[in-house]
Amino acid sequence: GINAEYMGSSGINAEYMGSSGINAEYMGSSGINAEYMGAFSIVLGFALVWHIWWLAGVGALGIFAAFMGRIFNEDTDYYVPADEVKRIETEHHNQVQMQA
Repeated sequence: GINAEYMGSSGINAEYMGSSGINAEYMGSSGINAEYMGAFSIVLGFALVWHIWWLAGVGALGIFAAFMGRIFNEDTDYYVPADEVKRIETEHHNQVQMQA
């Protein structure tokens, strides 16, 4: 766990600490926009190599649209509460102990 001295100096909010000293875990949400950007990047690259300008325009617009969708998406992350982290870690520890 993290000691109280570190907690005070780092500016971590106490609300993210559980009673057992385990932190809430920051989790980034996986969105589909990265896959769209990748697919449109492949389309754009193919079109630029073969000089298919209308397809290059489609690829560039697709990348731009996916990028704009990502910019305006406000649901990009969340925290797993400290009590839930403790429960999951205890469960995993118990399973490992049973297998040993």
